[in-house]
Amino acid sequence: MQKLNRAYYLLAVALAVVVLFFAVQNLAERRGAGAAGEAKILDSLRQFPEIKPYTNYSANVTFLTQKDISELAEKQPIIYKNLTGSALYRVEYSSAGGGLLVIYDAENNRILREFAITNVEI
Repeated sequence: MQKLNRAYYLLAVALAVVVLFFAVQNLAERRGAGAAGEAKILDSLRQFPEIKPYTNYSANVTFLTQKDISELAEKQPIIYKNLTGSALYRVEYSSAGGGLLVIYDAENNRILREFAITNVEI
């Protein structure tokens, strides 16, 4: 009887490990899988004429969850209000003189919003 309980326990642990592995892999894919995913997003954006002037700028790519969008919409509604999609990214191109903020829908390969960034010293 004890061997049977141990077998069920090991089976449950193995099943949990498999489920956890697939969940982490799916999350990594949806978030862009790190540097390789960021490069893919930036490569996709290079096709847009409005991005070409910024390709030599430093770029920061951030995956946006629906929770992120909801929280950011409360603080910055002009940028984040009414955004929908499952593969949305905020991409900030920046340099000493300014840059560009882009909200990119990777699933549909389109730029949803863009804003010029100006560095102002006071």
